[in-house]
Amino acid sequence: MTLIGDSSKSGDAVVVSKKAAASAVARNRLRRVIRAALREGGGHIGAVVALVRPEAAAAPARALREEALRLLARVSEPPR
Repeated sequence: MTLIGDSSKSGDAVVVSKKAAASAVARNRLRRVIRAALREGGGHIGAVVALVRPEAAAAPARALREEALRLLARVSEPPR
């Protein structure tokens, strides 16, 4: 999963291609889990785009949530 943050805009987008998850049910599950993590940890970041990779389809929801929160923390850090 990749997160791209831009503090000048608001909103979020979760992109799950058919390569990442073949069935619509699996794609929607991934979107729901990632969006929930974005709401939980990314309220102050601004615009976020999450690109979901194929290996995420087999991951449990807890692992996806933890990875999304880890990446959100990384995106929200000030630049070094």
